[in-house]
Amino acid sequence: MDRGFGLLEVVISVAIIILVVTGLIMVNLTSLKIISLSGQKIQAYQLANQAHEVLRYLKDNANSWDNFVNSLPSSCDPSCQLKYEGNKWHITGPSEPETIEIEGTKFEREIKIDATSPPGTDTSNYRKVTVTISWEVTARLGTQEKQIETMSYLTKVGD
Repeated sequence: MDRGFGLLEVVISVAIIILVVTGLIMVNLTSLKIISLSGQKIQAYQLANQAHEVLRYLKDNANSWDNFVNSLPSSCDPSCQLKYEGNKWHITGPSEPETIEIEGTKFEREIKIDATSPPGTDTSNYRKVTVTISWEVTARLGTQEKQIETMSYLTKVGD
């Protein structure tokens, strides 16, 4: 004769419900962390792209390749920085990597400009631009440093 649920059945049911709810919460938290990291990566790539675009702009508006090359800092070791002052972009260096804070995340942008060219080409007509963006992400076991690196060549064209 059935007289309802026994204590053992109720305890097992509650345990199953707790496991399912805990699993759903963990999936949700993991998804939020992935979404946050994806947003940070997008911001990092935008900062890197900004540096490449500003350098192209500076090259295109220098009137000649030689003017552009002469306007670059003599060294970007450890890094160069982009400055926007008086409605104009400038590149300065050498300096420490630039710190840019976006939505509570501190990104460090490091810009290197080398007189390096693709294999088999004249180095005087090229400048290799490497932009590295790094930032820290809080993880379960402390902080992890994340980093992206982009590279492009600026070239002498039609001087």
